[in-house]
Amino acid sequence: MGFVKVVKNKAYFKMYQVKFWRRDIICQIAYACTEGDMIVCAAYANELPKYGVKIGLTNYAATYCTGLLLASGFLTNLTWIRSIKVRWK
Repeated sequence: MGFVKVVKNKAYFKMYQVKFWRRDIICQIAYACTEGDMIVCAAYANELPKYGVKIGLTNYAATYCTGLLLASGFLTNLTWIRSIKVRWK
């Protein structure tokens, strides 16, 4: 089991995590709070069969696809949050 964490800056403002398990790959965007780390968005490699990737869910290419899935989900959440803020102004 491997674990890779990329930190954006020294203050741990944002963390981009990729966790490699034997059967699954997990990608997360998190930030640190005093209560604990808050997960903004997460994507799992076992969601890839919905998009046509049926085999090889734990290789390097699947990690790349899971990262793209994470980015897509994050941008969807971001536009949804921005639309709510516009309605309240």
